[in-house]
Amino acid sequence: QLAAVADTCEIETTCLFEERPVDRPTPAWFEVENDLESLFKMTRIPVTWAEFSQGDDYFGARVQDFPDDFFGVELAVSQDKQSLKFPRQVALEITFHQASPTEKLLVGAEISLEEYDSVESNSEYTLTVSFAAQEWMDLLNSFMLDPGVYCALFVIIGTLSVLQAWIAWGIRRLTVHKVQVPRFRFALCFEFGCWWPMQGVSVASVPVMVMLAVIKI
Repeated sequence: QLAAVADTCEIETTCLFEERPVDRPTPAWFEVENDLESLFKMTRIPVTWAEFSQGDDYFGARVQDFPDDFFGVELAVSQDKQSLKFPRQVALEITFHQASPTEKLLVGAEISLEEYDSVESNSEYTLTVSFAAQEWMDLLNSFMLDPGVYCALFVIIGTLSVLQAWIAWGIRRLTVHKVQVPRFRFALCFEFGCWWPMQGVSVASVPVMVMLAVIKI
């Protein structure tokens, strides 16, 4: 079953802009542009209250040691913004992976800003928060599944590729009639199919390994 079987919820509420339209050294959260890499970061795995209450002492060290446990919240600004100031529709969409019946892992999140105007006397906006599970194919493309799934998938793809080559070779042998059939040159095929790629991967991996060793040291 590829469709997700998990909790789904959506909450809509009315909020107020705390930031007032005054000159600021940095833009407010609703004034940033689409080219921003991420608005803020979220943790992918659950944390306990004791860990959360430590604040930066916990999260700062964890971001340094386990950066893959965090992801940036993407920002999508509506095309109708132009020179307008305030978005009246703000949507936070969070997707997760139902890793087990009792554990969820966040996959990603996006904030979209829409329906802009410049009415400074109105400080209200509508916030919609949605929480939904990703489907299996999306989890596969996000590399959120167990490593065994990808190992099995690569083995299946490799086996099918070899099988396809054998079928093509068999069709060739059956349809093309020659007095002398060329012998299979295993050493030559191994050289260009395996030995050269192994050399290339090994040479390309040397700088990476050296940099990892330098960073760790």
